[in-house]
Amino acid sequence: MIKSFNLFSVTTRLSLRTFFGIASLLVVFSMTAQEVPRDTSFSAWKINLVDMISGEWNVARENAWKENLTVQWLGGLLLKDDRMATEELAFYFNEWGDWSAISAECDVRHLAANWSVSIRDYKKSLSNTGNAIYTAAKLGHRFIRVDLEESIASPADAFSAWYGVLSTDPMIHSMRMHEISLGLELGTQWRMRNGWLLEAFANPSVRVVVRNFVPSGSEQFDALTARSAQQKLQQRYSAGRKLSNSYSAKTGPWVQFGLILGVFANEKQ
Repeated sequence: MIKSFNLFSVTTRLSLRTFFGIASLLVVFSMTAQEVPRDTSFSAWKINLVDMISGEWNVARENAWKENLTVQWLGGLLLKDDRMATEELAFYFNEWGDWSAISAECDVRHLAANWSVSIRDYKKSLSNTGNAIYTAAKLGHRFIRVDLEESIASPADAFSAWYGVLSTDPMIHSMRMHEISLGLELGTQWRMRNGWLLEAFANPSVRVVVRNFVPSGSEQFDALTARSAQQKLQQRYSAGRKLSNSYSAKTGPWVQFGLILGVFANEKQ
């Protein structure tokens, strides 16, 4: 217990240092860098490559607004039905006194929908091709829904306690979460001659998380919370990053990184 707490504290301190470091860099850069005009006909469609790896599709549209400013709208959706399984959830002594394993399965429906709007200010040109560094103010909202049901193959010949798990009750619960974030973004946009563009960004923000976690069945007597559910999912099934983050997200500072691929929709040459 002490080791887990210390590890969590170190991770939190590192996250806060990263957050305030990037935020300070953004403030200094915004005040000192030279503005770079954008073509008034500039517009582009984009997708987030990092989120695609996790099965989430985020599509964005960026349009020139005036001078060096652009506006970007983003919408995203994740809809995933997963069945995770483990052959060795726990162990027990069978009727012959030998070790035997207990298996389990977990069915998860994971839905996430999000939107964001950002106003970009292009500050510094990297070359004469229009490549530039930008800062942006960003507002976003995310809704997450998780419905989870676990089934454990309880053996009839288990004459002793199970070893390897603290609770033998299967996880059955639903969770709804709203997340509102407001922050700054620092990124680089590279324009390619074939009409494509590539972006990399860091987005320190402050988010407010409201979660409704409803356990059912025997879990109601197991004092199950979102954090303990996340720990069980990690220990038993090695749950993916997106699903794990749905349980661990909390109100406070947050830093997000991304890699974007886009294509010009219309721009005067």
